[in-house]
Amino acid sequence: MPSMTPLFDVHTHVVPRGLPFGHDGRFAAMVIDGDRADVLVDGERFRVVTQEAWDVDARVAGMDATGVAVQAVSVMPELFSYWAEPGTGVPFARRLNEAVAGMVARAPDRLVGLGVAPLQDLDAAIATLDDVRELGLLGVEIGSNVLGVPIGHLRFLPFFQAAADAELSVFVHAFHPPYWDCCADPPMAAAVNFPSEIGTSVAALIANGFVERCPGLRVCASHGGGTLPLHLPRMAAFWDADPERAERSASPYDSVRALWYDSLTYQPGALGALLELVGTRRVVVGSDAPFFAERPGYVVDELHARTPVADGDLAAIRTTNALDFLGLDRLPGGAR
Repeated sequence: MPSMTPLFDVHTHVVPRGLPFGHDGRFAAMVIDGDRADVLVDGERFRVVTQEAWDVDARVAGMDATGVAVQAVSVMPELFSYWAEPGTGVPFARRLNEAVAGMVARAPDRLVGLGVAPLQDLDAAIATLDDVRELGLLGVEIGSNVLGVPIGHLRFLPFFQAAADAELSVFVHAFHPPYWDCCADPPMAAAVNFPSEIGTSVAALIANGFVERCPGLRVCASHGGGTLPLHLPRMAAFWDADPERAERSASPYDSVRALWYDSLTYQPGALGALLELVGTRRVVVGSDAPFFAERPGYVVDELHARTPVADGDLAAIRTTNALDFLGLDRLPGGAR
């Protein structure tokens, strides 16, 4: 049996009631029918979601049933709407943040919130961070690319610096890359594209020195960082071959170990390799709830059953690493 330390799930999603908040039909909408709802993107059904996606009482009941003490909730990534012009995209992002904050307020001892930022307009995205703080959200969830440009591109450095200055966390979620349509089936497109997409985006962030340039930056990569471990040997070789870079910047391995990664690797061997690379203090539990049927933390439990993890390390993965990433000194409300 896994340790009974509280389980803090950092990677979970909501689809707020009321979409698209009066905005036009280009924005995602939700049509509720009983305890299920259709999420429409471009007028077509994108996903069927359960009541846990929008109803806080149902969500807490689901947490109780799966042994989750606390969730960090963030919106379904399709709601980012980076394509929207600022005149409509900025107020839409504000409504999403207000909706997430409202859900957290319904269960403040069980939920904490991550907002969104309209990164298609960098100045507006930076200004949004003030709203995020005022709403009591602990950070933002962002896509791994914005209109095809990886978030590790230097154009986004000021946003990460502003987030670090504001002491807000940044959860980077794998997002649709330009080559998304290589698979016609959307779920399989996510399976094929997300590992390389999140790996490349975070590798770019590291190569461009974001860790060194943003003191205090707290970033967590979804899906265990995807292919990031495969990028590192080649990155390190090129790093060492450039004496000037090696002298002015930390090793990419050091930068990788300054970030956090969720446990959603789907296979205990992959999680074990990640832990060996970054250490047991840089991995948090992530489940993609309520969109993924497996019990939150199941990969951690399977790894522990195969190769027992020390009690202190297991407690860190289940609880304290999430607190560190989110800038908390204790569980909200004294959650069990």
